Amino acid sequence: MKAPRVSEVLKPFSGYKNIPAGTLEEASIRGTRRHAACSSLALGVPILRKDSEDEGYVASFKEWYLRYVVRAVLVSQRLYDRKLNFSGEPDFLFEIAPMIPELRPGDLVVVDLKPDSQLRPAWAVQTAAYLYLAKSNGFRATMAASLRPDQDGGPARMVWYKNSPRDFAAFLAALSAHNYFFNGRE
Repeated sequence: MKAPRVSEVLKPFSGYKNIPAGTLEEASIRGTRRHAACSSLALGVPILRKDSEDEGYVASFKEWYLRYVVRAVLVSQRLYDRKLNFSGEPDFLFEIAPMIPELRPGDLVVVDLKPDSQLRPAWAVQTAAYLYLAKSNGFRATMAASLRPDQDGGPARMVWYKNSPRDFAAFLAALSAHNYFFNGRE
């Protein structure tokens, strides 16, 4: 059975169903470009494609990164869990300076970049799945969060997901349904 991706499993719950395809396509292109720029910053390599539309977003990420990230452990690396048979590609696994009481020095945090728009319930479930993948691949990850850089260059907003067991249970339910309907039936 093919190992589905976290994003594939959660697609029906993304909240984007009623958004026109052209709008989603544009957002996807913009998101991919912005993610590549932020990944370059985290890796310490030059940003190859710069777009004036992204300047504020990237500047917001850079300020947050320089202030809070001790080190980048993973940047856009696909992780697999053979036991539960799924994969995912968290945007980042960072060691972050203790910025909330639950964080201790040395803790690793799964950080997923998101657009500076309204929060989506599926984000908590998605990051819980990424946190599970990080742990099952031997990383000492303790928390998951989404980071929403400001498109105008203002402070990035971090949303911490502290109910990971509940969120991961929701992911497992979605994974089970996905496998039932798409990966095991003729």
